[in-house]
Amino acid sequence: MEKGRRGRPTKAESLGRDRRDSSGSILSLLSKRERGSDSDSGEDGDGEAKHSTKRAKADKKSKAEDSANKEMKMEKLEEIMRKQKEDIIREMKGILIMQREEMVKELKKEFMEEVRKEVKKEMNKEIEKIREEEMNARKSLEGEIEKMRKTLEESEKRRLDKERRERRMNFVVRGEKVGERRVTDAVNGVFEKMGVKDKGIKVKEAFQLKSREGDSVILVKLSSVDEKRMVMENKNKLRGTNVFVDDDMTKSERDRQSAMRKWAKIEREKGMNVKIGFGRAWMNEKEYEWNEERKWMNEKNF
Repeated sequence: MEKGRRGRPTKAESLGRDRRDSSGSILSLLSKRERGSDSDSGEDGDGEAKHSTKRAKADKKSKAEDSANKEMKMEKLEEIMRKQKEDIIREMKGILIMQREEMVKELKKEFMEEVRKEVKKEMNKEIEKIREEEMNARKSLEGEIEKMRKTLEESEKRRLDKERRERRMNFVVRGEKVGERRVTDAVNGVFEKMGVKDKGIKVKEAFQLKSREGDSVILVKLSSVDEKRMVMENKNKLRGTNVFVDDDMTKSERDRQSAMRKWAKIEREKGMNVKIGFGRAWMNEKEYEWNEERKWMNEKNF
């Protein structure tokens, strides 16, 4: 048969194929028998190995379960400890907050007490400072007032001294009625009663003053002190009349002399012998002086 020819196989080819298939089947059977023999001889060893493997697997599973249980217990323990820790922390926080609040209250109290003490201290300092300033101001004011008082007193004294010097040559006539006459004619009438009309006394100026008592008051200004002395030395010749000659005095001095004359009149009505001077008087050989507080005469004590 030529190579590459197609068609039905020949009988010889069929027999050859059958032989090859038979020999292959025998070899295959022998091989299986050998494997079966080997399998029977190792069956006992495989059973022990399988048992060991199962036991190892069981031990491994048991260990895994124990490990899992331990892990669960540890987790539960950790959870309990965590909760306890949180509770402790929460409680400690509460305690710390309370302590902090108490501390803050105490600090506030101490601070307010310190502030109160400091404020009181500062207030006391300010009060003391104000008192000291007020005292110094009062002393200064009192000093100024005293200085002003002395200045006024000195000024008043100088004024009175000047007024007295100017009045040294003046005198006052009380009780002489002027009437229709000139004031100088009334003064000459008084001079005539005193016995000095022909003594050459020159009247520089004379005018009538108003009096609270309603009496006639004449102010006379002379040219010299000697003429004034002559008049005053002879005024006692008017005793027993209603005419009086006095020095020209200040208002307070005139008020005093007026009160003294009133006192003398009262005492004379009682039968006393009274003589009036400048600021003093004599009654029944006893000297009396003017009391400025009582505005009346007191007996002088020696």
